[in-house]
Amino acid sequence: MRHKQRDSQLASARVRTDEPAVSRVETITALAVVAIVALALVAIAWSMPTSRSDEKSVPYRQSGTFGYHAAADSAGTVYGDEGVRTGDPILVPLVGPVTATFDYRLDAAGAKRVHGTSQMVATVQTAGGLSRDFPVATSARFSGSRTTITGQLPLRAILAFVGQAQHDAGATDTSPSTLTLTPQVTVHGTAHGQRFGDHFGPQLTFDVDGSNLRVAPPDGATDVQSELAPTATGKATYRVVVTNRMPVLPLPVSVVRTAGLGVAVLCALMALWLAKPLLRTSGPRGEVTRIRALYGSRIVEVGTLSLRDGPIADVAGMDALAEIAKRYESMILHVSAPEAYLVWDNGMLYRYRPVTTLHPVSEHVAREA
Repeated sequence: MRHKQRDSQLASARVRTDEPAVSRVETITALAVVAIVALALVAIAWSMPTSRSDEKSVPYRQSGTFGYHAAADSAGTVYGDEGVRTGDPILVPLVGPVTATFDYRLDAAGAKRVHGTSQMVATVQTAGGLSRDFPVATSARFSGSRTTITGQLPLRAILAFVGQAQHDAGATDTSPSTLTLTPQVTVHGTAHGQRFGDHFGPQLTFDVDGSNLRVAPPDGATDVQSELAPTATGKATYRVVVTNRMPVLPLPVSVVRTAGLGVAVLCALMALWLAKPLLRTSGPRGEVTRIRALYGSRIVEVGTLSLRDGPIADVAGMDALAEIAKRYESMILHVSAPEAYLVWDNGMLYRYRPVTTLHPVSEHVAREA
């Protein structure tokens, strides 16, 4: 019966809620974790250079178009009035001089100061393995991203060489010889401020059978269009110094170094400021301040409290009282004059009084007769 009365009195105690609960340990722990992570990132950042050399490239494309034409040497129906045009077989006895052309073009974004040299040569390869070069267009300089190479094919000299080679070798092999037309373009320039240089030397091959020439399609092809319009791609590579970034965070290494140290220092200062009340300090309010900082979220302020006769256990420290409150899932009652912290459970009152309150003054926690 007495226990029930005391429980009722505790439940009806006047509670003050004007002081907010403070939980500093959790905040200090979170700040410590943030500081450790920041210092780890700083350590990684200091192990990496702030800049690195990177390879960049400017792509470009070289292309060209082969062409040849000749007028018919005599009236007839073989070539008509237009004569020989690109792609037609060339019957040497029926045509006049054959003019070969190659239209070169360079496509590069931001290309400037483009210049180079060009020439064209015809190479004959006989069935017996003999070869000879015949100049078609001599070396010439050009500027700009386009140029046209023009020259005359010395077909009669070529056929004479093939016939003489076969005669000297006494060859009876009727396999056709080949005539390879090769324009040679060397180009230089800049693209986006980067220098580049390259060589372009496609080939157009003719099968030479007697006095007839026919464009030979490339291996595996059924037409000669790819031979007549060759292309090639390239890129101008260069190295630049770029800002190095962290492998996980999209931030420069230098920023992580500075910001990480700043965050770590700020967390340390905030943790020290929050931890100051937790330190054991001298003075009449030192321990009370520490208790408030450590256990403020579990303390209930009580104005006055009257208790009847019953057992009271004075515990050795506030940590022990807090452990009892945690075990019994109870709040800690606080009476401020004089300072006392109380936990009630199952007829037993557990009390802790700070050292500064242990003097003979009248207690607000009194026993009623």
